[in-house]
Amino acid sequence: MAEIVLSKVGKVYPNGQSAVTDLDLTIHDKEFLVLVGPSGCGKSTILRMIAGLEDISTGVLTIGGRVANDLEPKDRDLAMVFQSYALYPHMTVAENIGFPLRLAKVEKVEIDKAVREAARILELGPYLDRKPAQLSGGQRQRVAMGRAIVRKTSVYLLDEPLSNLDAKLRDQTRSEMVDLQLRLGVTTVYVTHDQVEAMTMGHRVAVMKDGYLQQVAEPKVLYSKPVNTFVAAFIGTPAMNFIDADLTDGGLSVCGQSVPTTPKLQAGLRKTSGSGLTLGIRPEHLVLAAIGIPAQVTGVEWLGSDALVRARFEDKGQQKTLVLRCDGETRVKRDDRIHVNFDRGIHVFDEAGNRIEDGN
Repeated sequence: MAEIVLSKVGKVYPNGQSAVTDLDLTIHDKEFLVLVGPSGCGKSTILRMIAGLEDISTGVLTIGGRVANDLEPKDRDLAMVFQSYALYPHMTVAENIGFPLRLAKVEKVEIDKAVREAARILELGPYLDRKPAQLSGGQRQRVAMGRAIVRKTSVYLLDEPLSNLDAKLRDQTRSEMVDLQLRLGVTTVYVTHDQVEAMTMGHRVAVMKDGYLQQVAEPKVLYSKPVNTFVAAFIGTPAMNFIDADLTDGGLSVCGQSVPTTPKLQAGLRKTSGSGLTLGIRPEHLVLAAIGIPAQVTGVEWLGSDALVRARFEDKGQQKTLVLRCDGETRVKRDDRIHVNFDRGIHVFDEAGNRIEDGN
């Protein structure tokens, strides 16, 4: 069992800079958990604290039920894969994969067996005699994974391992890594700044901002029930639309248009001050309609099966932009005047940016 538990974990550097604050996070045995957030949010620091490459300032870290705060990295039963691959250029693929076992003074016969098994899993058999310079970026990444696999550890830590690959290769390798983790059943913590990677790879995703955990949940929950405007804006492409909302006797209005609300949302609204409300709605939940918010199309991005329509509208004297995801057959074009209405899936956030429960 390799459950990882971080209880009130914090990291403060000698200069007083706080990188992580009061982190409570449990990573379940055999889970693939993704840490995601913008640069400087603390995600890589968390990974390095789990690995033992950074000291923990406050709190307790346990790995497999054992307190690990003061354990040396080599005693934590984990393997780490870096963004740079960290392969030895003068060694062959086989030598790179088997290097951790050589360090552990494992018998040569056992090393050869482990290397060939890792190569079989990662489809690297034909490349075992090649040097890293003779490999593609995706193949180098698989060699780095192979070096982790042969150690048969209970935890894998991956620090933005796909960021050096081109888009097509990144998509392919991402799928391979998900399949590999499922086959091996090893607890995996994966760090990325790419929310698409996070949403497509993780069993659960932990969203970080400024050293604080914002939300941890399954990808679908993050998308449909973001806890605040930061998560709502960070998760999803294109980003969620935000519009100032006003509380009325009947519920909510936006730009003079009534917004349908559920009884549960109305109950939540009654608990707020009613000021500073923000309505959030994703592009696919906005529709072109006969009546609605008047807007002018400023651009159309054709994506084949669908199209992104950008439209400018006036909100309390300010010019703002809405993004709609429409059917690819839509006939709207730049400078057209349209009306935008709400289909479903609205979110309402209070003055502090926290989501008001709506029962969806």
